[in-house]
Amino acid sequence: MLGAARPMTLSRRGCGRVLAVAAAVAALVLAPAPAASAHPLGNVSVNHFTGLLLADDHALAEHIVDLAEIPTTQLGGRIDDLEQLAGDECATVAGDLRLEVGGTVAPFAVTDATASTADGQAGLTVTRVSCLLRAEYPPIESATTVRLDDEIGGSQQGWREITARGDGTTLIGSSVATSSISDRLTDYPSDLLESPLDIRSATVTVEPGGPVGVLEGAGEAAAGPGGAAVTLDWAAGLTDRVAGMLDNGGVAWLVLALVAALGVGAVHALAPGHGKTLLAMYLVGGHTRSVRDALRVGLTVTAAHTASVLALGVLVAAGSSVVPDRVYPVLTAVSGLLVLWLGIGLLRRARQPRTAHAHSHAPAVLAHAHSAAHAHGDTRPPEQQVHPHAHPHAHPHGHDRAGQGSPSRGGLVALGIAGGVVPSPSAVLLLVAAVGLGRPWFGALLVLVFGVGMALTLCAVGLTAADVIARLGSLASRRAGWARVTRLTVTYGGAAGVCAIGAALVLRSALAL
Repeated sequence: MLGAARPMTLSRRGCGRVLAVAAAVAALVLAPAPAASAHPLGNVSVNHFTGLLLADDHALAEHIVDLAEIPTTQLGGRIDDLEQLAGDECATVAGDLRLEVGGTVAPFAVTDATASTADGQAGLTVTRVSCLLRAEYPPIESATTVRLDDEIGGSQQGWREITARGDGTTLIGSSVATSSISDRLTDYPSDLLESPLDIRSATVTVEPGGPVGVLEGAGEAAAGPGGAAVTLDWAAGLTDRVAGMLDNGGVAWLVLALVAALGVGAVHALAPGHGKTLLAMYLVGGHTRSVRDALRVGLTVTAAHTASVLALGVLVAAGSSVVPDRVYPVLTAVSGLLVLWLGIGLLRRARQPRTAHAHSHAPAVLAHAHSAAHAHGDTRPPEQQVHPHAHPHAHPHGHDRAGQGSPSRGGLVALGIAGGVVPSPSAVLLLVAAVGLGRPWFGALLVLVFGVGMALTLCAVGLTAADVIARLGSLASRRAGWARVTRLTVTYGGAAGVCAIGAALVLRSALAL
C-alpha cells in the first residue's frame, strides 16, 4: 500500500530564500518610478516642428526633429558624429520644406545645423536636430499669399506642428498659430498625446509693414532632446529597471530581470486593448470557458508576439531603413482582418439550423420484469400469463445547437496570432538594449518571458470576463421564457462584438496608413 502523502515543507533556509526573492520583486515593482527623459509620444515616434518668420524679402525657418529611442537606434554609427548628422539631416529638411510666395517657389538654404543627444528609456538615447533655414524672394509690395508644405519623411507618423510670424510684415490671415503649443517639441500637451497634431502645411496672407519679429526660440538656450523630464508611469519605470539589470553581471540579477520582464508583460497586457475583451467575447460567442482553449490562445500569443518583436528588433538593431511607425499600422490591419474573420465565423456558427437526434430508450425495469417472468416461471395457464416485454423505442428530440460546441483549434490559433502579432514597444526596447550591451541571447529570452506575462494576463482576464458573462446569462435564463432569448443574445452578442473589434482595428490602421 502506498504510504500517506507527506506534506510539502520548506526548510528555514528555503523560506528565507523565497522571502528574499519575494521582497526583491516587491521592491522592484512597488518602488517609486524614476524620473527619466522618456518620450511621451512613444518609443518609435519621429516628431517635427517648423517655425516660419516672414520678412518682406526673405523668410527664416527653424525646423526641429525630435527622434525617440528606436529611431535614434536606427541611426547606427551616424550618432557618433553629431555635426555630420546635423548637416545631413538639415540638408534633407531644406529640400523637403517647400515655400511658395505669390505662387513662386523660394528654396531654402541651411544657415545653421546642430544635433544633441540625451538619455532615454531603457538606457537608450534620444536625439534632437535643429535646423535654421533661409529663403530669399522678391520684395512683398502688397497682400501676398504664402504657402509652406512639410514633405519631410513622407507619410511618417508623429507630432507635426507649424507656426508663422511676421518680421516687418503683418499676417492678415493664417491657417496656423503664432506660438507652438508643444514649446517646440519640449512639452507635449498631455491631452493631445492620443491624437497628436498633424499639421503638414500652412497658408498665410502677408502684407508689408509691421513690428519687428523673431523666431520663437531666438535667444533661448538650446533645448535638450525630449524636452523636460517626465515621470514615467510605474509600468514604464519597471521596463527601465529591467534594462538597468542587464548591465549587471551577476546571475541573480539576470534571474530577477526575467522575473521583472514577466511582470512587465503582465502589466502591459492590463493596459486598454491587447485582446482581453476580444478573448472574452470570442469564448462567450463560442459558449466555452475552457482553460485548455485559453491556454492554447496564450501559447499562440506568446509565440506570435515573440516572433514579431524579434523580427522588428533585429531590423532596428541592424540600422534598417524600415520605419517602425509604418510597421505598426500594417500589423494592426493584419490583426483586425483576422479578428473580423473570426467574428464572421462565429456569426455563421450561430446561424446554423437546429439539428435533431434520436435517443433509444429501453427502460431497464421493463427488461428486468420480462427476464424475471421467464426465469421463475408462471404456473397459470398460458392464456392468463402476462409477459411485460421491454419495448425499445426512439424519441426524436429537437435541440437548438446554435453557437454550441468549443471553438475550432484553428480559430483559437488565429485569435492568438491576432492578439500577439503587434509587437510591444517596451519589449522591443528591452531587446535593443540587450543587443547594445552584447547580450542578444538574453534579450531574446526577455522578450519570450515578456510574451508569457502578456499571455497569462490575457487568459486570466479573458476567462474571468467570459465566466462572469456566462453566469449572468445563466441567471437570466432561469426566468421562464428567457432561456432562448438569453442564449441567443449571448451568442450573437459575442460574435457581433468580435466583428466590431476587428472592423475598428482595420479602420484605425487604414487611417494611420
